[in-house]
Amino acid sequence: MSRIDKTYQELLHKIYYKGFEYEDPNRKGVIRKQIPYYNFEHDFEDGFPIIGLKQTYPKMAFNEMKAFMMGKTNLKDLEGLGVTFWREDAYNYCKKLSPDYESTMDKFLYSVHEEHWRINPYYEFGDLGKIYSHQTRNWNGSVDQLNEVLERLKKEPNSTKNIVTMWNPSDLDDCALSPCHTRFSFIVENLKDGSKGLRVQWNQDSVDSFLGLPVNIMYYSFVCYIFAHYLGMKPLGIIGNLTNVHLYDNSFSAVEKILESNYHDLEPVKIETNFPKEWGNLDDYLRQLDYKQTIKINNYKHLGRFDVPMLAYNKSDYE
Repeated sequence: MSRIDKTYQELLHKIYYKGFEYEDPNRKGVIRKQIPYYNFEHDFEDGFPIIGLKQTYPKMAFNEMKAFMMGKTNLKDLEGLGVTFWREDAYNYCKKLSPDYESTMDKFLYSVHEEHWRINPYYEFGDLGKIYSHQTRNWNGSVDQLNEVLERLKKEPNSTKNIVTMWNPSDLDDCALSPCHTRFSFIVENLKDGSKGLRVQWNQDSVDSFLGLPVNIMYYSFVCYIFAHYLGMKPLGIIGNLTNVHLYDNSFSAVEKILESNYHDLEPVKIETNFPKEWGNLDDYLRQLDYKQTIKINNYKHLGRFDVPMLAYNKSDYE
């Protein structure tokens, strides 16, 4: 039995049958079902947490994580790694910064990849602004939070408050999407054999439980594995503190099918890793990470694919 699929199905059941309904204030005409909060833990002893009740894509989660941990803020960098779900947010951000800009999505993407031109003096075409990656590696233009935390853990593994925060009130208007994930932290445990173990805990204050959460779970699992190796520790698991946990109405029929599925048909997923052996600094380590060379997923089976489109954040209907 796949424990993560059991947890996931229980969460969907709670949202779908016990959540309250309302119109999303940032997506006019879209109905959400929502519960106020949900907390869960997953130990890697129970398998690597890839949802099998529906097809999910670990390579996308891995590559988004790599781009963000390296501080990349341009759509071109994400697209170059095969991460495509930031397109509409980048397009909307472009139009927000330059209201006179008119183009189709196809032309916008062509311009991002081929032309590299600027539409105003303050905006590099395809830029996503001060999103997660900027806050993680360049907080207020001066603080590399991730590197500072990792260096502190190297020197004193039992130190506390090893937090990276992505919530910066002064930058909320300067990004394509205000942060749903507000922080993550590294928690070190002293193991019986004298070694150190690592858990990653994240706080998320708006959770798209159908499309986003399965990716988020893998994302922070990769964070745990990758930086446990960097620190010479054992990856132990993840902890998610989730609030405003919801489903959009375009996923309701798919959720009904998943709730009818049997997670007992799914087995725990195993992961093999091949991380860099030598590196000069954090960015050198991250540059060496290549999904095909680094990660091998074993025993992953899923019960089907659901083509549910992502509903991008857009407040323009209410402004």
